[in-house]
Amino acid sequence: MNTKLEHISQQYCASVVGEISESLPATTPAALAAFDKAIENNIHLQVCLVKFFANSHCLETVKTMNKAMSLIFGFVVADSAANKLQWKGSCRGKDKRPGLSPLLTVNAILGVTLTTCWAKRSEMEAKSITVPQIVSLIKKARTAAGVRHRADSCEAADSGNSSDEAEGRGSNTPSQSHIALSARIKLIMEAVRHLEKKTS
Repeated sequence: MNTKLEHISQQYCASVVGEISESLPATTPAALAAFDKAIENNIHLQVCLVKFFANSHCLETVKTMNKAMSLIFGFVVADSAANKLQWKGSCRGKDKRPGLSPLLTVNAILGVTLTTCWAKRSEMEAKSITVPQIVSLIKKARTAAGVRHRADSCEAADSGNSSDEAEGRGSNTPSQSHIALSARIKLIMEAVRHLEKKTS
C-alpha cells in the first residue's frame, strides 16, 4: 500500500482533484478515455477522487441509488460525451460509438464512490451492492445523460442512440467485463478502507 494514502484528508483530496478538475467532466469519449488511461495506475489519485466525490454535498439528500449514480456519473462524464458513448466495447449493428465498459478505472471509481456514499446511510445496504447492479446503474446514468443532451441541444437521436433502450435491458449475467471490473473495484475499495482505518 502506498504510504501516501495514510496522509490523505478531505482537504488534501480536494487539492489533488483540483489539479485535474479542468478535465472533468470529460466532454468527449476521447477525453474520457485519456482520463481513464492517465489514472489507471495511480491508486493514490483514484482514492482521492472517490473520497472527494463521495463527500459532495449534493449527494447528501439523494434518496435513490439511481439518482446518486446519475450525479456521480455527471462528475466525470458530461452529457455531450455520454451521448457519444455506448456501453459495450464493440460495435453493435449500426452503433459505431466507442464503448464505456472498457474504461475499467472510471467505472470502478463510479462504483466505489456510490458504495462509499451509500455506506454513510446504510452500511448493510452498501455491502449488498453488486457489480451487475453497479453496471446497470452506470448504464442508466449514461442513457439518461444522453437523453438530456439531445433534449437540451434539440439533437435528434441517431441509429446508435436508438439502441440504448435495448442495451439497458441487457443481461446481468457475470461476464468477462464484470469480472475485470469487480477486480478493479476490489482494489480501490481496499485502498479506501485502508485509508479509513488509518484516519479513524
